[in-house]
Amino acid sequence: MNNLFATVFSMLVVALIAAAQLRAIKKNKKIAKIGISRFPDSLIVLHSARSGYFSPFDIKVIFLHWQGAYQRLSESTIDVLFGLTTITGLLKSEKRTLFEGHHILSLYQSFSIILAKDTTLLGYEETARDRPTDERIRQTVQQIAGLKICVMSRDTEASTRAILTFAGVPEGKQNVVLSRNFERDFTAFLNGDGDAEAFVGGVTQRLIAKKFGCKELISEQSAPLGLIETTQFVSHRSKSSTMEILENGWFLSINKINKDEHSRQLFISLMNQYCVPKGILIQFDLDDFKLFWNKWEIFADSPAHGEELARQAETVVLSSILGTPKPEAGSRGIRVVQ
Repeated sequence: MNNLFATVFSMLVVALIAAAQLRAIKKNKKIAKIGISRFPDSLIVLHSARSGYFSPFDIKVIFLHWQGAYQRLSESTIDVLFGLTTITGLLKSEKRTLFEGHHILSLYQSFSIILAKDTTLLGYEETARDRPTDERIRQTVQQIAGLKICVMSRDTEASTRAILTFAGVPEGKQNVVLSRNFERDFTAFLNGDGDAEAFVGGVTQRLIAKKFGCKELISEQSAPLGLIETTQFVSHRSKSSTMEILENGWFLSINKINKDEHSRQLFISLMNQYCVPKGILIQFDLDDFKLFWNKWEIFADSPAHGEELARQAETVVLSSILGTPKPEAGSRGIRVVQ
């Protein structure tokens, strides 16, 4: 009995010491609140947190709709934003001090106009391949003149109108509508219940639409549109602190996902948990992952790779068949705030 008591007492002491050490570690950790959206690229941050890669930090991941994230940033209720659009313009308007950062995290080239599954329209890939590229694009896009095209953001609306204008579709027949509830409208579109005849989507929407048997009218992969974006970050922290977060989080996760099956499966499970709209009964799998990973979106695995992607983005935009892009195109947040 004495031996049993001694053993139990020893185990209790060890547990108390371990708990005290854990509290001390947590107390000494630096807290960082990171805002992300429910898109695959933003989920890299959650993958890093779930995997414990942010070891110097106590990371709190907060899901935000990108339209409401700006206020949270300006109120300093979050420290870092990932994968958000037009942040630079917002910060300039508030006269914030900007650090000129060029640490691009991904090259997003997944723009696509998706058609309903019962469509009789021809996709770009179905047009005559012996004709010049610009003629094929015009012939393809002119088919949707006057049709209701649903988009989920102002930047995709501008990109869609740029394609329609290039194709010679007059402004009066550019029926581009900004959705107020994109998940609801996209679900209705897939089920044949909505009034939209085309949807402009990215990685998540393209993967889901393929499972529903939808056809793509045109995409960045099928034609040299130059409608690309660069996923970056904006932070209230210092440059050194922000880079520490990136090194311990984003870049480590990318390298792990590139090489390790377990890391890939964790990422796919996060996509199924956070990217699939309610009411859509599908699951992403490894084939879906291979379809888009480093193809529809190329992920930087180091700061140097990010700089390479920045140069690649400039080349793609300059060689775009649509000509000089709108000033705000190609950016999901460009600088780090000190």
